[in-house]
This record gives sequence, C-alpha cells and structure tokens, in this order.
Amino acid sequence: MFISKEEKARRIIDLYYNQGKTYHEIVEELRVSPNYVKAVLKQHEEEENASAVTKIKHEQQENKTSKEVASFELFSEGKNTIEAAIELKLSEEEVTQFYKGFLKLRGLYKFSIIYEKYIHHTSHLLKLCRQAEKEGVDIEQLVKLAQLADENNPVGLSQLEKLRQWHLSELREMEKEKREMETQLHGMKLEKQKYENISFVLKCEQLTVKNQIRDDRESCERERQELEKLKKEKESIDESLRIGHIAE
Repeated sequence: MFISKEEKARRIIDLYYNQGKTYHEIVEELRVSPNYVKAVLKQHEEEENASAVTKIKHEQQENKTSKEVASFELFSEGKNTIEAAIELKLSEEEVTQFYKGFLKLRGLYKFSIIYEKYIHHTSHLLKLCRQAEKEGVDIEQLVKLAQLADENNPVGLSQLEKLRQWHLSELREMEKEKREMETQLHGMKLEKQKYENISFVLKCEQLTVKNQIRDDRESCERERQELEKLKKEKESIDESLRIGHIAE
C-alpha cells in the first residue's frame, strides 16, 4: 500500500511520541531508513520549538498590553509610577515606558519629551520644588537663584562664594569641635583604663592581704594548740611531782 510522505511523517511522529516506538521499530514497521526517521523527527522538533516561541511572544505581547492598559487606569486614578510599578509588578523600564505613553494619550506630548530627557533628575527637581514651596519661593525666584550661579554674573558668583566660604567656615568649626570631642573621649578612655588598672591592683592586694590574714590565723591556731598541749603536759608533770611519782 502506497503511503505519501506526509502520511509517513505523521505516522513516524505518532509512533515515536505517542506510542513510544524506538527508531529501529519505526524503521521495521514503515520500511524507511533511520536517517529519514531522524530527519522527520528533527523537523518536527524545530517546528514545535518555533511554534512555542511564537506562542510565548504572543503571550508576552498580550501580557504587556494588559499591563499597559492597567497602568493607564492607575495613572488616571492619580497613582504615581512607583505605586503602579508596585501594584502591577513592573520594572523601571516598563513603568517609564507606560507613563510616557499615558502622557502622550493625555495630549502632554511635550511634557513626555521633557520627562524622558530629565528622568534621571526628576527626584532632584521635585525636591527643589518641594523645598521652594516650603520656603515660600516661587518659580521666578528659583530662576533668579539659578542665574546667580551663571559664570557671566560676577555679582552672583561673589555672593555664592561668600556663602560657600561661610559654609566652609562652619564645617571647619564643626570639624574642630569633633576633633576636640574625640581628644576628650580618648583622654576619658585612658583615665578609665588607668582607674581600671588601679582597681585591679587593689583587688590583687586585697586578695593577698586576705590570704595573709588566713595564713596568720592558721599559724596562731597551731601555736595555740601547741601551747595548750604544752600546758597539759606541764599540768601532768606538776601533778606527778605532787603525788611523788617523780623524784625532784
């Protein structure tokens, strides 16, 4: 019975993957060469791998799209990029890209360009704005302060230099006080060590005196016992002399 190449390929794949046949068994059953079986299975694996890659890419794209839409909803609710990144588990690159897209959809295209250009300085700009608001400084005053640092403005530079020198003077004074405190602390540590050494010596002397007193007491006790013994012997001798047992 004639079998087409396509049918043979399908049979080989079915026998190998579904029925668990070996290369030798497939060759015997279908009357084909081992190389042909190998080529069919290799092509099938490549097609399966390509299909899996395409599926993964499609799923990733769908996942990205769903995350992007979800991030737009959060941004519309007033959430910032950090909150959106935490809630949706986004990377820095992803949340930045989604936020730029959100700004463009809101018609803030120019702002998105500025955001992209100064993204690494955003925290400093926000800090500057918050500090200015806290100090009651408006935008125009901020611009004037920036102009003071212009190299073409010698008056402004002079003022900044005076301010810088004042800060340096303050820092030097603080450094001097720090060194003095460290010196005092070092002296206190040495004094503490000195008293600890004296205390140790006194404890050793106290222990020596205690041992000496104990030895003296033991010696006195031995001498007392010896005297008591001699006293008893004398009394015994006197008693013997008195009754005449021992001649004078």
